[in-house]
Amino acid sequence: MVTGASAASAVGQAAAVSALDIGLHMNVTEGAPVCTASSVPSLLRDVGAAIPVFRGKMGFRAALAAGHISLAELRAELDAQVRLFLALHPAHARPSHADGHQHFHVLPGVCDVVADVLASHGVRHVRVPELHPSEDLCAVSAERAAFYRGISEQAAAARRVFEAAGLHSTQAFLGYTTMGADCSVERISSLLRSVGQCGMAEEKEGAHADGGLTSEATPAATSASMTVGGVLRLPSTLPGCRWRTVELMFHPGLPVPAGTPAAEAGCGQPEGADEFAMSADRQHELDVLTDPRLRQALQDLGVRVGRWRDTVIACEASTGSVEA
Repeated sequence: MVTGASAASAVGQAAAVSALDIGLHMNVTEGAPVCTASSVPSLLRDVGAAIPVFRGKMGFRAALAAGHISLAELRAELDAQVRLFLALHPAHARPSHADGHQHFHVLPGVCDVVADVLASHGVRHVRVPELHPSEDLCAVSAERAAFYRGISEQAAAARRVFEAAGLHSTQAFLGYTTMGADCSVERISSLLRSVGQCGMAEEKEGAHADGGLTSEATPAATSASMTVGGVLRLPSTLPGCRWRTVELMFHPGLPVPAGTPAAEAGCGQPEGADEFAMSADRQHELDVLTDPRLRQALQDLGVRVGRWRDTVIACEASTGSVEA
C-alpha cells in the first residue's frame, strides 16, 4: 500500500527476498492520496482539512452510488499509485499483482478504470474476491454476510471486465471466513479440501466425451498451459492432472497499541485505527500462518504454493485424492 507511511521500507525489504512477489494494494478509501488534494477532490472527505483523507469504506461507496466520484480523478490517483510503486521498487519492477483496499476495485464502473490502469502499466494479475460455495457465512453477522455477498456479486461482474482487459486471476478465492479469531489450521485445510472437491465435481459435470469442458476458457498463465472451463491443465508431459488456482486472503500483523496517534495508526484516518487493527486478530492470523502444523497440512493436501506469475497454486489429481 504505497499510501502508507512505511511503504518505502516495506517495498525495499520485500524486494530483498528474491522468491517473493510484490503486489500493489490500491487504496482510495483510507488515509491521504498520492495526488494533491486539489487534483482529486471528489475522492476526499474534506478537501479543506489540514490533512485531507479519503471518504472511508462506506463513504466511498455512498459517494460512488450518488454519482459524486469522478472516474477521471480516480484514474489519476490509481495511476499515481502504480507510478509510486515503480519509483519505490529498487529495480523499478512493476507489481506482480494488484487488489483493492476493502475490495473497492470490483465496484461497478470502478473496475473498468482499475482494469485500464493496470493493463496500461503491464500489471497482469488481479484479485477477484468472489465468494466460494465452501465458505459458509452463517457464522458471521447478518451485516457482514450481506456486505460480503454484495462484494461477491460485484466481483463476479468485474471478473468479465478484467478478463477483457487481459488480466488474470485465480479460479477461487478464500478468506471471508478465516479472518481474525476464525482463522485456524483446521479451517484453512477444510476450505482447501472443499475447493478441490468442487473442482473435480465441476470437471465431471462439464466434460465432453473428448475431455473438453463446456464453460468458457479464462486466460492461461503461460503458453505451456491451456485453460479450459476455468481449470488450468498441465502440459501433456503430466497427463491426467488438473490444476485449480486459489488465493487465500489474510491480514497478518501486530495489534496497534491503544493511544497510538491517529497519524501513526492504520491508514492515518483522523479517528485512528479501527477495532480490528487494535485487537489481537492480526497477531492471531500471523501465528496461524507461521504454525508448522499449517505447512504440514498443506503438504498432506498436496498443495503447491505458487507465484502470481504462474497463477497456479493448487493441483487436484485424477487419482481421486484431493490435492486442493
